[in-house]
Amino acid sequence: MSSVDKAPVSLIPRERAAVFAVSVVLAALALMIALRPGVQTVTERDGQGTVLKTVESPREHNEVLLLLGAASFFLFFWGVNGLRLSRFAVGPVSGEAKPKELQAAEEYASTDEKPIDIVVGKAEAGEAEAEPGTAPRGTVLISDEAKAIYPLNAVPTRVILDLLRCWPEELCKPSDLSTFEFAARKTGRGNHPWIVKFRDTPAVRVSYGGQAKVEATVTRDG
Repeated sequence: MSSVDKAPVSLIPRERAAVFAVSVVLAALALMIALRPGVQTVTERDGQGTVLKTVESPREHNEVLLLLGAASFFLFFWGVNGLRLSRFAVGPVSGEAKPKELQAAEEYASTDEKPIDIVVGKAEAGEAEAEPGTAPRGTVLISDEAKAIYPLNAVPTRVILDLLRCWPEELCKPSDLSTFEFAARKTGRGNHPWIVKFRDTPAVRVSYGGQAKVEATVTRDG
């Protein structure tokens, strides 16, 4: 393995299929309303209640059609783009959806499990720094220490490669990076280790030893 693809977090195929399906349903509903708008009846009566005139006209659904069309258009191009949404807004009201990495880190922190330690080679300048241009999703208290939570594309490529190369034999190795859940690291500059969590496996902590360190050693923390 010579490189790691660190694309932005995308919808998985079944999520994308669901988005397209909802888009098609909304478009079909808008078309059905446009073609069969229904009839609106207006009746005029005199003072005694006698019907003087009855006027029938197609019902107007302009606002509903606009809403359905906009929603269908948005969902279609969201499915094409394929990136997960982290923010939504409706008029003046907006909100932030919690990133999945942050959710996974909070769930992990609540279990109070200890990560498995992997010590790899010697430390190099800037070894543990997050990739430039990436920002943490938030901060979670893990083992009584504040950790910044990062997506996959923030983890240095060498850290991921060393992790997979030195993966503990007693654990099932991830077949690809799609099962990545989150990465955590102590805030601030320095040679701080990374905690990396894949789905259905314990968390693993990757750190770099001193100058004399050559081979990897694996020990369970605590």
